[in-house]
Amino acid sequence: MRKEQTPWLNPSIKAQMREQDKTKQLALNDDSVWFKYKKLRNCETKAIREAVKEYYAKQIIENQHNKKQQLGLLQCHLLNWKESK
Repeated sequence: MRKEQTPWLNPSIKAQMREQDKTKQLALNDDSVWFKYKKLRNCETKAIREAVKEYYAKQIIENQHNKKQQLGLLQCHLLNWKESK
């Protein structure tokens, strides 16, 4: 379980993640399913990247006049980005 919730994960992305996980289990045993798994994985990654991008853009616009909040968002994003590398 995560310490913090990820606000950009909507029900649609979560459904994609579940479908991709199920397909991965099938793909491990059946090479013919591997291509489908790769397509699902790539679509999921693209959807998550777009959702994160939209989330931070929206937060920055909403907090235009609150520089302290903007700085906190940027620091949080950069910290998450460094940890993922």
